[in-house]
Amino acid sequence: MKTIREIVEPEIQQVEDSQLREVLFAAYVESSSSLAVIQNCLEEITSQAWPEPVMCQFFKNWRNPAVGAGSFCALTCRLFEEACECERDSVAQRELFFSAACIAEVSNEDMGLLGPNHGELYEELATAFCGSDKWKLQRYGLPMVTEYLTEAREYLERGKDMIYALMISLAEELYNHGEFTYIAPLFKKWYGRIPGLDVHTRNRYLRFIFEHVGGTESGHFAYMTQGLIHYCRACGVTPDWEALGQRNQEYIRETAISFDRLCATMKVSNEQAEVV
Repeated sequence: MKTIREIVEPEIQQVEDSQLREVLFAAYVESSSSLAVIQNCLEEITSQAWPEPVMCQFFKNWRNPAVGAGSFCALTCRLFEEACECERDSVAQRELFFSAACIAEVSNEDMGLLGPNHGELYEELATAFCGSDKWKLQRYGLPMVTEYLTEAREYLERGKDMIYALMISLAEELYNHGEFTYIAPLFKKWYGRIPGLDVHTRNRYLRFIFEHVGGTESGHFAYMTQGLIHYCRACGVTPDWEALGQRNQEYIRETAISFDRLCATMKVSNEQAEVV
């Protein structure tokens, strides 16, 4: 089974800019320990059927795309607004419009504009694994698990440094490609461990996972890369690839911390459920 790093490396290899390729390769090498934490947590979480409250904790705090898509839509709107403030038909305006169009491609699929609504697919998946839609209840929310991602989403919507916002978004999309591809076989096995789930409907409920494997997330990464380049051209600056490498390491490190906290909380909740 390939590691997350082995999964993303072919996507990095397709990046045209040689300096950017080197920076991204280095970022994932430097993040080896964090990636190992993430992989271990994912394997442990999908290794058993947890009590309903514990399953609800996982799906409440994992990755509902409806939340992320809204942030990307906000980022797109901010880019369009910035373009409208530029001199009409100027190079800066054209580049900003191109940047906004690239970012819009990321949210199209999550919002269901070009196919199935990924938010609805996630709800089907979570509800099937939890046995009900109780996972939506706020009491299952774990702020210490979602803290970093919440801050990142808020920065996309209101952060002052647009280049920074684009960089953390790019880091997220490259990582997402690795995580979704890594968990696909784990979720197939996990599905078989959950009582009451019919094997004949497995592909239906796992469609959220399958929709993100292949060209979806890697395509998002490519769009984000172009969006960042167009924005830098509009500003007349050279992309700081070293800074982008740091954003990738930061995203992976914080994701590892989140998974570690989530996994630990699930185990404590599981022990408490067994006592009861």
